[in-house]
Amino acid sequence: MANHSLDIYKNMSFLLANGIHLSDILCFMGIDNIYVYGAGEMGKLTLYDLSGSNKVVAVFDRSVRTDMSICIYKTKKTESKIITYEYPLYHPDKIPNDKKYILITPASMYVEITSDLENRGITKCRFISLNLLLYYGMLYRKSWQKNQNSYQYLPEKQFLITGAQFKNKGSQAMLFTTICELRKRFRDAVVWCCPNIYDKRDIDTSEQYNLILLLDGINKDSTLYELLPHLDGIIDVSGYALTSRECVNATEREMHYVRMARSCQVPIYFMPQSFGPFNYNEEKLKEIKELLSYAKIIYAREWESYNLLVNECNLSNIRHSNDLVLQNRSINPEYIYTCVKKKIEFSLPTRANVALIPNIQNYKNGNFKEVEETYRKVITKLTSFEKDVYIIAHSDDEQVCKDIYKEFANNTKVHLYERELDCVEFAEFIEHFQYIIASRYHAIVQAYKKGIPCMVIGWAEKYRELLQIFGQAQYLFDVRSSIDIKKVEDTLEMMNASYKAERKSIRDILSDVQKENCFDILKNN
Repeated sequence: MANHSLDIYKNMSFLLANGIHLSDILCFMGIDNIYVYGAGEMGKLTLYDLSGSNKVVAVFDRSVRTDMSICIYKTKKTESKIITYEYPLYHPDKIPNDKKYILITPASMYVEITSDLENRGITKCRFISLNLLLYYGMLYRKSWQKNQNSYQYLPEKQFLITGAQFKNKGSQAMLFTTICELRKRFRDAVVWCCPNIYDKRDIDTSEQYNLILLLDGINKDSTLYELLPHLDGIIDVSGYALTSRECVNATEREMHYVRMARSCQVPIYFMPQSFGPFNYNEEKLKEIKELLSYAKIIYAREWESYNLLVNECNLSNIRHSNDLVLQNRSINPEYIYTCVKKKIEFSLPTRANVALIPNIQNYKNGNFKEVEETYRKVITKLTSFEKDVYIIAHSDDEQVCKDIYKEFANNTKVHLYERELDCVEFAEFIEHFQYIIASRYHAIVQAYKKGIPCMVIGWAEKYRELLQIFGQAQYLFDVRSSIDIKKVEDTLEMMNASYKAERKSIRDILSDVQKENCFDILKNN
């Protein structure tokens, strides 16, 4: 099993250096008193910090054969004398069947200990590890720093967001939207996040977000396993993970979340995303169907996905729903950041601006040379309209943008925009363009939310259905079929002549789309 000792020492030292003790964290959680499990090194460390707070009722340890006591000696700094704190010490067989929390202190035996206690009839919701307690301490520190004049208890509702990440702006937009929608309904909800992809920069910047990142895995030796019984729901926003098309590991990751949720009877919600194809072997497909039937709701973003889940998987918990970012009316930065960032003041030299947002996936799913030529012709055509063209990386497309720009580096009308923006800043930047040429799905979503028309060069069904919703299907080119460059140029002519009318049409349709919100289901469950 994993040993969280190093994290415990590090986090406890950090919190103590900030003047935060375990008793403060327990008060924050609304816990009056506890049982401490473990009289070893971690147990004694815990008792030492808690001594004098009247939080500890008793201590339990498997090594105890007869009832006894354990003493903690603590120096009282103000009086320079040693004070002795004595606690009753029993075998775990004597843990009362009441509602008090049991603080599990051994750093590497959590699963073994809790499984034994469960077999004795003690419910999971009473367990809390020292490791997890210190995560709550990190949350308390943020809350305390923000509200030093008003003491706040840990909110009742806790949710885990899965399937999101920070680097991809589309995934980031889904994450930020989910945080906002949760907090609109549960103002001070505790939001946890297991990112599917992360790097050191995400860890370094996690302090700026009003959430708790879990980065030590998703198995039984992870913090997530310790957290599960305390959750009110798991919100999955993967976008496109349940498919046999690319990565089996992504499917397995999603199914593992469902297994864990089911084991603790925690509801799991699959928010609008794409599904399929399901070309798995018979045994795997059977397991997927069984696990998906446990979900409280599964929102399919496209009708193609909806029909697949209903007809091939025979699931009854499926609903069709538009993209969750599209349904969101606004992002409140105060719900996302611990300290709201200063807004970027965008200033572009002209008003005749068009953005080109490419996608590396187009090269993988279409004819490489044809895609390359299409982007080149688009820029050439736009400059003939006397437009300033900004080539922008939305996600992992920085190199693609640089490659496209090379040919136009000496053209004063073509610009490579390299400033890094988060999804909120990107949405604000989009407003500075008359229309955009987009190949990233959530770049289109963000544009439509601002009433900005798009000509789309895409590779999947999700693009077609999104444009159909807004009556914009005539502006779509699918790289999986051969692209008629003449038609691309004609379509650009049409967009350039009618983008003002398209803006109004998009805004009118958007108001209808946003009458629905998939997160409303959380209020009804």
